[in-house]
Amino acid sequence: MRSKIKSPTIYEITTTIHFNFICNNNHFCVAQEATVKDSLYTATYNELNVLYLKRLDSEIYQEHMRLMGDFYHKTNLKSDKWSLLNPDPIAWVEQNLAETDFFSVFEAQQEWDAFKMAEKKEFEENKEYHRKLRIFKVGPEIFRDLMNDAIVKYPDRFNPPPPLEKADN
Repeated sequence: MRSKIKSPTIYEITTTIHFNFICNNNHFCVAQEATVKDSLYTATYNELNVLYLKRLDSEIYQEHMRLMGDFYHKTNLKSDKWSLLNPDPIAWVEQNLAETDFFSVFEAQQEWDAFKMAEKKEFEENKEYHRKLRIFKVGPEIFRDLMNDAIVKYPDRFNPPPPLEKADN
């Protein structure tokens, strides 16, 4: 029987993925004092904000997030358990196939490969955003501020897409 776990929202997916990225990225993991919102922070924030909003609106980012959401949803894991999928989600699916919504490991592999391909394309299409996010030394607070501000100002960009309608046969 298929599980009826609620699909994660784009916000939950984005927050989880980016939090993991920041915590696993060595140059952000240095313990830092609270960021002072000085002129450097403000200039950096404004520059990243433009790139972040452009990224949110890109078709490849939306496709990437949809594919990621579909894959993670089919694992039937709550977002706080997604770390179980690291480092190899396909190995986890293979060991837990009966508890997932995947029909086979092959299906999971195809979906994971499509997600990783979209991720690669998203990084390429939004490379200026990703490059600048890595070179600024203001810490993870700026990313948190970008996300929180975008969610408040543009909540429609974080709502899950409407479900696809099934074709009549």
